[in-house]
Amino acid sequence: MALKLWEKVNYITGNSSKSRILIDYINQGSKFVVASLPEKFLWSIANEENVQGHNGTSSVIGNGSSTPYDKILAVYRYDGSTTSSVVNSASTISSEGTKKRVCVEVEDQNIHIFDEPNSLLRASKMFPKFYKLGGKIYIKPDPDYNADDATYNYTDVDSNTITVNATSGDKGVIVYAAPPQIDENTDAWILVEYENVVLQYACHLDALYQGGKHRDSALTSLTGVTTALSSYLSSFPSHSIKDVVKPSAPSAIFSSVTPSTALPSVPDFAGVSLPVSLNVSTSLPSDFAITETLPSDLTVNTALPSIVMPSEVNISYAEVNDAHAKAKALVDDYDGIGGGDTEGEGDTEVNSQTIKSSQQWLIEEDPEMVEANLAIASSELRRATSELASQKSQLEEFQAEVGAAQQKFGAELQKFQAELAKDQARVQQEVQEYQADVARESQEITSQISKYSAELQKEAQKAGVDVQVAQAEIAKLQATFQGDITKYTTELSLNTNTLQKEVQQYTNDLQKYSANIQKYSTEVQTEVQSYASDIKKRERFIQEAGVQMQKSQQYMQVSQQQYGLSGQYYQKAVSELQSITGTLSAPPQQQKGQRQEERKSS
Repeated sequence: MALKLWEKVNYITGNSSKSRILIDYINQGSKFVVASLPEKFLWSIANEENVQGHNGTSSVIGNGSSTPYDKILAVYRYDGSTTSSVVNSASTISSEGTKKRVCVEVEDQNIHIFDEPNSLLRASKMFPKFYKLGGKIYIKPDPDYNADDATYNYTDVDSNTITVNATSGDKGVIVYAAPPQIDENTDAWILVEYENVVLQYACHLDALYQGGKHRDSALTSLTGVTTALSSYLSSFPSHSIKDVVKPSAPSAIFSSVTPSTALPSVPDFAGVSLPVSLNVSTSLPSDFAITETLPSDLTVNTALPSIVMPSEVNISYAEVNDAHAKAKALVDDYDGIGGGDTEGEGDTEVNSQTIKSSQQWLIEEDPEMVEANLAIASSELRRATSELASQKSQLEEFQAEVGAAQQKFGAELQKFQAELAKDQARVQQEVQEYQADVARESQEITSQISKYSAELQKEAQKAGVDVQVAQAEIAKLQATFQGDITKYTTELSLNTNTLQKEVQQYTNDLQKYSANIQKYSTEVQTEVQSYASDIKKRERFIQEAGVQMQKSQQYMQVSQQQYGLSGQYYQKAVSELQSITGTLSAPPQQQKGQRQEERKSS
């Protein structure tokens, strides 16, 4: 099955344009061929139009013909056949003209003479003339053919009354070349030898349309770039690394466990007077024999650690915003790049040179400048992206330094706490051993005193001696000793408890300090992650701008290709038309002479 003409156009271009569009382009190609062909080539597609004086309902004498006259090949007028009788300057036309006379086109400046009576230059039925005026063709003398069934009268230029019977009178005939019109089902042009010219011209128009279509798509993509950049530049969140108040490390203020009260000495029993006759083998104690010693103060060789936080990062979006502002300006408006568009025309004057945005260049159909602007805008986008990556890298480095400082502090603090606990246990152990030694020695002295007192009482009973005074003195000294021992051990216990409380408070302060450091690190990490999240969210706008810019560049490339193909198709149409005819239609001022020459040759 033969391809339709519009399908042939798509076959040549490789496009998929709709039939309704291509049919119009083919018809425009038809007009192009008809307008371009010399007149001698147009007779094969010529049409005729009859010019009448009465159209069946009313007189139209002198109204002219509305036939398009850009390609008029010939104008004729029938010479007429009238009755010989003339009554009171009146004539009756009773038959139709039989011979066609060629009408000669007159000079434009002479058209007024046809409506002047008795003019020597007036046209006649034997030598008719025509002229063009106001989009119409006027034939002189006026055709007066009556297409009605009744007669009608009119007055000629000589003021004679002319009666025209039914279906009588003279016609005018206009021969013209009209471009053939095609529809969806047309598979061949009327003049086959010119078919390819018509198709190439239609391809030229289709490529021109495709170029404009892709140019508009490029403009739409540029608008998408602008929208994405505007979204990026708006509501840029601010971030600051929170500085938790880092407490100073607690200082070790540990009280000594040694009581302020001196360790009591054994009472002096030498002053107790005994009867000389008594023989007591048990001796009274001379003094404490304490082998254990009170511990020294807490001793921790490891220094209390302190955390050294890195300097906080100075986050600045100035370079990022500058780059994106310039990219946006290069796309849709030059404002903000060294100048301003005060007239709202998308351009500005910089160093006496007009600077325009990509959209303005696109409107002016300058794809090279569009490409140049887009290249610079892409460079600015890359600069912004690089700056963002640098900011993000600094934050990640800061976060890593905070983590390292925290880790180092935690290890040193753990080591310090372990040594502190170890020495605390040592002090407690030595205090307990000392307390046990004091209690043991005190019990031993008490036992010795009791043993001495019992033996003294026994010996006194044997000798019948009164020792109550001596026993009373011994008991008194024993009671004093017991009181001193109790006071000493009580103070020792109190000092031990105070030490334990101080150590516990110190441990609590260390834990609180470590917790605050952990909180600081957590807040730093949260801020860094929030910043990175915001960057990631906003990166989609940058990516979208990049995608739209790439689309715009692709559309512009296709647009350029189509514009180039449009010119090629047009040149093919012109070249093939010239190869067939050997020439193209002359300019309008030369066509008159062309027609005269053609008539001579024919």
